[in-house]
Amino acid sequence: MRVVAYDKTWQEGNGLLSPATFSYHVNLDERGVFYADVRNSSGRTVFEIKIDSDGGDEWDSWEDNIFTDGFMRHKKDIDGLKRYLVDIGVMNAKQRLVMTDGGDRVVRQASHRVRKACAEKAMQSDDESVRGMASFYVNTVKP
Repeated sequence: MRVVAYDKTWQEGNGLLSPATFSYHVNLDERGVFYADVRNSSGRTVFEIKIDSDGGDEWDSWEDNIFTDGFMRHKKDIDGLKRYLVDIGVMNAKQRLVMTDGGDRVVRQASHRVRKACAEKAMQSDDESVRGMASFYVNTVKP
């Protein structure tokens, strides 16, 4: 993990970039290698996650990284990533972090409240497997 660029105007929110939308891009996720970056609204990379099974010079190992340290629960946990970026001063809490599909298209992610409401509605389904999955979500997934 490393901060690539830092601009105090993001943190102060003086109107130049605030409220900015930052985007999370998973660029590579295969064969024990994971590379993702966060870009500001200008498309400039401001934070990188680089993980390799060997751990190289600028790469974290799978034993010590943003996931095993507990900041992100999984590779698509943008809520955990945002909390971390706010904690280290790359973003402020009013700014948005969105996930992309690997290109530049933003993946719309429903809030936990919306997903839970959908799961609660699904529990009324006639299909037992749908009710089982919905029950699992409502009873185990935390925001």
